Amino acid sequence: DKVFAGVEPAQLEELTVTSTGGEVTSLKKSADKWQIVKPIETTAADSDVAVVTSAIGQMEINRVVDEKPADLKAYGLEPPRLAVEFKASDGKTGKVFIGDKTQTAGNLYAKKSDEPRVFLVSDYLEGSLNKTTFELRDKAIVKLERDKVDSLELNDGGKVMQFTKSGSDWSIAKPIAAGADFSAVDGVVGR
Repeated sequence: DKVFAGVEPAQLEELTVTSTGGEVTSLKKSADKWQIVKPIETTAADSDVAVVTSAIGQMEINRVVDEKPADLKAYGLEPPRLAVEFKASDGKTGKVFIGDKTQTAGNLYAKKSDEPRVFLVSDYLEGSLNKTTFELRDKAIVKLERDKVDSLELNDGGKVMQFTKSGSDWSIAKPIAAGADFSAVDGVVGR
């Protein structure tokens, strides 16, 4: 069974991630782009946020271990080691708490905020959900529109290579004039 049945990653528009270090990061999606809104306001790395949203959508209950636990501390859920909360575009909300690893490897204790039962989820989810603000923020040094780049210069210890683009063709301008491999040059621009 899915932990959040009927919730699709593409529907998620708000997230709050509390990492194992206690750092709380709140995010909102606007025009299909994720933004961090707390503790700082900055652009989020969509690929890293997608890891979290996918984990929410795919999270499955491996087994229920306790329908009405008397002590959540025994499972590492009081307080929880990490937590993820979401709101979807259709109004659905959810929050999951992740606790300790089980003694036999492969699972983590977990519980939804609105249910008493403790269940097991796969331990690989910890790597997907345990994200700090830095891990979720966009770390690109330079923002550029790749298709608008029409020249490139590489300098390797004084050895200079220049490339120019005309239409959809790249060519070498220095040290000699010659054709260039489009995918190779475009790959450098992407990096």
